Amino acid sequence: VVSVLEQALEQDPEMEDRQRYQDALNSVLYLWDLLDLSTTDNIAMYVANKLYECEELHYRKVLDGEESEALFSPLFPARRAAFRAVRGFIGEAGEAGNEQLVEGEVYCYEDDRFQVRLEDAGDLLGNENYVFLIVENMINNGLYYAGQKQYRNRFAKLSLHVGKDRGNAVFRIYNPGPGIGDDFRDKIYQLGYSTKRSRGHHGKGLGLYFVKQLVNGYEGSIDFSNICNREHTYVVRIECESGTVVNRIIETAVNDRGKPVCKDENGAQEKELRFSVSERIRSLEVSRHADKKTHVFTEFGRTGKTSVLDPEHPDHPAWRMDVTGKVSATEIIFRPLDTMGVEFTIRIPTAESRLDPQYHDSVQQLLPEPDAPDENPEPVSKLIED
Repeated sequence: VVSVLEQALEQDPEMEDRQRYQDALNSVLYLWDLLDLSTTDNIAMYVANKLYECEELHYRKVLDGEESEALFSPLFPARRAAFRAVRGFIGEAGEAGNEQLVEGEVYCYEDDRFQVRLEDAGDLLGNENYVFLIVENMINNGLYYAGQKQYRNRFAKLSLHVGKDRGNAVFRIYNPGPGIGDDFRDKIYQLGYSTKRSRGHHGKGLGLYFVKQLVNGYEGSIDFSNICNREHTYVVRIECESGTVVNRIIETAVNDRGKPVCKDENGAQEKELRFSVSERIRSLEVSRHADKKTHVFTEFGRTGKTSVLDPEHPDHPAWRMDVTGKVSATEIIFRPLDTMGVEFTIRIPTAESRLDPQYHDSVQQLLPEPDAPDENPEPVSKLIED
């Protein structure tokens, strides 16, 4: 099948047919790589060996110059692997499935479920499908929790951000849902352990195990942080059309169910806080007392409702304001929003960083020690059969 598709691509087909052939070839190679991983006894070591082979080819090409040509490229753009993975989930959303990455441009996409931002994160060594598998598993894991009834949130979305930091390609995946306790920080990556099963749902504990093993093979790191609802104090500055300035302090709290609420003047908890000014407004500024960051909004209709969301975290905004203009007054409603969720951060050294001998010394100080290979690992196939 692979040879047939490769021959079809060599015949220089029309652009539409070329894309179909390329997608089919990518799918077949992906399934082949997945089969390889599912039958190996030590995924991390298997991936690491492939990485070292590509590293040797890359070094040789750098030393020999452009005259040295390998049978395949040992490099691939980090964000392309992420793009291919997320495209499988958004492919049916309008034209998103037909979009392509443009060199030098940041790829952004947003719909009711996803918020995606893919920056140039450099090139990685090894097999692109392994990083594809990492991102795909993380998205599947996030969608499971974001889709649960008790965690559904029309303002918080599953987000995928790809960037570069200190010689690493960085993948950040946030999903609304329950936090992960410190007692489970290491358990969630163990073969057979499932947070879904521990909460009464069916799960075999393969997703995060695969991800952890792949990341270890790349000599990278994976960690997570819980995004929690917290008490905040906001200062709202309203400038009216007459030049009058009105300031309002809004305090939020977290109720017994862990949800954010407003506190009124008497300290009572309310889902929202309503107030009004006796004329139309020109601008509205919102700043959080803790960090002093100020966000300014000026686009308001003469009449009707305008809604603005916390722009600091577009994937999980902490508040929403509805501004309704009337003939001679303006009504404002402030609602704190639920931000509870988990953000995973995956760091993989880029090919460029691996060329620098000093980087390997520094990365050992920054990254946690990879898990020691299990001398007698239980085959993944056995767990699947169970």
